[in-house]
Amino acid sequence: MENILAAIILCLWVESSSTPSNYNTIYGDNGNAAGCLQIHAGVIADVNRKYDTRYVWPRDAMNPETAQLIAFNYMLMWGGITNSVENFCRLWNGGPRGAKRKTTDPYWKKCKQQQKKTP
Repeated sequence: MENILAAIILCLWVESSSTPSNYNTIYGDNGNAAGCLQIHAGVIADVNRKYDTRYVWPRDAMNPETAQLIAFNYMLMWGGITNSVENFCRLWNGGPRGAKRKTTDPYWKKCKQQQKKTP
């Protein structure tokens, strides 16, 4: 569980620099991602299906606390509780198979740099 929480903190910094002004903005990915964690509608659909929740995109993606719950459940769903921080960050960036994709290398590099700065 600690790895998921650590990954969420890193993703928050990489996605929005943890800047409150980014919390209520739809940007990037041609408007297909929303909020502080840049959540896609598909992520919410996966979480709703798995956990029988009723999150609504983009509204719930733009609420920082709710966005973190969504991210936690998504990472838990696809990564389990024994995965590494690196795998969770890559999963967040590249989807369910993101930990194995080379395309998530640059994202993990950003997360790793932020990890060095985070106490």
